[in-house]
Amino acid sequence: MILSNRQSDACSKESKIRYTSKLERKVKTLQNKANNALYTSDNAPGLNAIQFLINLK
Repeated sequence: MILSNRQSDACSKESKIRYTSKLERKVKTLQNKANNALYTSDNAPGLNAIQFLINLK
């Protein structure tokens, strides 16, 4: 029983690490898209909202 609990715990930790890494990649992608939008068009709709989101880091 103890061994199966440890195996389950190890699987949970690995899953959490994969999930966290996936979220971090998504955040970086969204930040890059927001930055690109800022640099490609100064008059883009929602520019203030994008700047606000970037500053939330």
